[in-house]
Amino acid sequence: MSDNFDVTPGSGKTVATDDVGGVHFQRVKGVWGPDGTANDIDTAAGKPLPVQSLPQTSGGLSRSRTLIPNNTTAIVVKSGAGQLYKVRATNNSATIAYIKIYDATSATAGSGTPVDTIMIPASTSGAGVVDTTDLGVAFSTGITYIVTTGIADNDTGAPAANAYVVSFYYK
Repeated sequence: MSDNFDVTPGSGKTVATDDVGGVHFQRVKGVWGPDGTANDIDTAAGKPLPVQSLPQTSGGLSRSRTLIPNNTTAIVVKSGAGQLYKVRATNNSATIAYIKIYDATSATAGSGTPVDTIMIPASTSGAGVVDTTDLGVAFSTGITYIVTTGIADNDTGAPAANAYVVSFYYK
């Protein structure tokens, strides 16, 4: 079967298609530009489709890894504006813990409202959690967190020492 077939809108025109298993898929020539213009996409002639890259810093993401002590002291990941891309946490105890993340340069357990809370599941064989985003979550002041044993924003329960490891990946 041929790839093209005739369409007759009055005087007759030919539409370019590709026959795939007896079904015709229309072939379309790519163009780009503002309203009222059509710039052909032609890599052979040095006119590719313009693509804007997402802004990136060199060297990839920074990482902060903490073996959580037996207290609720705030861990400052970044003391200025930034973006959080991934949080990874493991638990080697039978007690659930909660990572409370603040858009701040300091935090005190039991006061303030976290912008996010992530549960670290309980396990005696090393349960974990990974929370990730490709675009990053913006923090205008800083990236800080605490770990407590209760989910409530005002909880001050200290986690067991050496049971939780938390890593933040950020810019």
